[in-house]
Amino acid sequence: MVNTCNDFAKGFEDEFGSLNCRELRPEGFKPENPPHLCEEITKKAIMFTLKYLNRLP
Repeated sequence: MVNTCNDFAKGFEDEFGSLNCRELRPEGFKPENPPHLCEEITKKAIMFTLKYLNRLP
């Protein structure tokens, strides 16, 4: 299980450039930012996760 988690994290980082939300969010976290700034990357992350899970035995 640990290897699977490490493999997923590495794949996610390779795909998106980071595991840190503050680096993935286009403008960081500011009170004046609308909450939907994460919408696109959230959808992409969900699709990445589905593809990853579908290839597991």
